Amino acid sequence: LSYVNSQNIAKAIEQLRNHDYTIEKRMLLDVSAETPFYGDINFCLNDFSILKKSRLSMIKIKVSADDNYINTYWCDGLIVSTPTGSTAYSLSCGGPIITSQSDVMLITPIANHNLTVRPLVISADSEIKISVDSNEGSVLASLDYKSYSIKNLKQILVRRANFYINFVNLFKNTYFCTLRERITSNARHAIGDGDGGKARAIPERTISNARHTVGDGDGGK
Repeated sequence: LSYVNSQNIAKAIEQLRNHDYTIEKRMLLDVSAETPFYGDINFCLNDFSILKKSRLSMIKIKVSADDNYINTYWCDGLIVSTPTGSTAYSLSCGGPIITSQSDVMLITPIANHNLTVRPLVISADSEIKISVDSNEGSVLASLDYKSYSIKNLKQILVRRANFYINFVNLFKNTYFCTLRERITSNARHAIGDGDGGKARAIPERTISNARHTVGDGDGGK
């Protein structure tokens, strides 16, 4: 979530010139593997993700933390993200929003075959071990915007990096203000899309279906 938008960019530049800001430290992820595939840069700010290459079959991803088995995911992929990255790819896959200063990591499966498997928040001090098995023999791995085609690997380690990145914080209550504005803005665009931004009434049938869905299995209560 960018703190500066087109409406306050002039004020932001003035604050930078006057050194009127605070520094906020953000954690990063460090990625290592039995067969290195990431070149010289093995860290990421938002997320590390594994994705299937074919549309025809799922991949199997076994995950443990600190040598404690968590789960084997049959899915389209898996995301390990920082609090900063919780509002990126993970959010669109059903992951929770985590405040930027939280000392945690987030594991989010992508289109998991078992619908009862949900995203998991774990301590940032944990070491996550991942093994990947694909019928194709290879998958896509990405560190933020950098993507690589890799063969099935028995061990990928993801941990908190031993350094931080500095974010310039220009405004008070920036994170929650930005979060609230973005969510509200996106909701307005979604409701108003296609009719000049005007809100549309929700059909009664849609509301009725939602009520039946919520009440299904307990007599409609």
